Amino acid sequence: MGLAADRNIEAIGLFGEISETTTPQPLAAKSILKAFAKIENMQLDTKGLDKQYESILEDIQKQKEPTNFRPGIG
Repeated sequence: MGLAADRNIEAIGLFGEISETTTPQPLAAKSILKAFAKIENMQLDTKGLDKQYESILEDIQKQKEPTNFRPGIG
């Protein structure tokens, strides 16, 4: 935005809060898109972001589940 100001270009920044930098943050993206849609008075479909969020939650849950470790013979 600083560069936009230097060039006399009107600009705004929309930021979303993220909880981790190594995992996609679809809820942050959704909140940014909702803010943009409100500013522009338009509707956006964010169902894809909801599905991505659910998929990430499932992956995290799978990582937390203990593996079936069975000692071998010998």
